[in-house]
Amino acid sequence: MSEPLKAIKWVKDESLEFLIKDGKCEFDVQDIRLNDINLDESKRQQSRLGRVLDQERVLSIAIAMEEGVPMPMICLYKLKGVGYIDIAGLHRGFGAKCYVNDRDNSYKIKAYVITKGDPGYIQDELPSLTNAAEGVGLTMEERKVRAAELVLSKGYNLVEVAKKYGLKASTLEKHVRGTKIKE
Repeated sequence: MSEPLKAIKWVKDESLEFLIKDGKCEFDVQDIRLNDINLDESKRQQSRLGRVLDQERVLSIAIAMEEGVPMPMICLYKLKGVGYIDIAGLHRGFGAKCYVNDRDNSYKIKAYVITKGDPGYIQDELPSLTNAAEGVGLTMEERKVRAAELVLSKGYNLVEVAKKYGLKASTLEKHVRGTKIKE
């Protein structure tokens, strides 16, 4: 008989809370069944363009969880017909899944759940800003592409988006113009 799973120690993430509130979103801290999080869809929607999930990092996180190292809570958003997707903390979400390893189908984790806000900000901007804040930021090219998407398809203010993505407004403006020409 195997040992019962130790609870993962989840802690507040003040920088994530700031970014959620800065985007004029509302959230609750909830206990969510790990199996209710659609990690496959979360991975498809990740903000790092074309990058794969770092399996070594996932395993390191799972080991740290097993050792009782406190982890910043992940951030979830519920999509109709999809379930919860992991907006911020994808490696921690997969690390928890690896740690639990189907030993407990009812295993719950503590997470931020966004309950209200602009879906564009939640799904497009928040994941990128969170990665940048966690030091696993986007490359310059990825930042320009993400920022241009927000300006062109969502109508966000170019100067504000440039500032949030650490770009000069003139750099983003050139990229936006180039994108329009390519279309």
